[in-house]
Amino acid sequence: MQKPSSCPRPSGAPRWVAMVRGAARDAWVPAAESPYRALVLYAVGETTRTVRARGGEPTVALWGPGGGGRRLYDAPAGKAAAARQAVTG
Repeated sequence: MQKPSSCPRPSGAPRWVAMVRGAARDAWVPAAESPYRALVLYAVGETTRTVRARGGEPTVALWGPGGGGRRLYDAPAGKAAAARQAVTG
C-alpha cells in the first residue's frame, strides 16, 4: 500500500473509519465505518484484495479514536507489504 497523503479528517463522532483514494479520481472516500476496529480492518482487507485482483494498488488511510478526538493511524497492511517487498525484492 502506498502511504496516505493529505487524507481529510472524517466528519462526525470519533469512530474507526477507513478512507480509500481511488486511482480514477483524486478524491478520498470512506470505505468502512464502525465503532469497532476489527470490522473496519476486515473491510480494508477485502477492499485491498478486490483492488489488487483488478490490477490496482489501493491507497488506504485508517482513522480512529485517540486523544479525545480522531487520530490518523498507519495503513494496517503497511508492515506486511514492506516485509513482502523485502522477501521478493
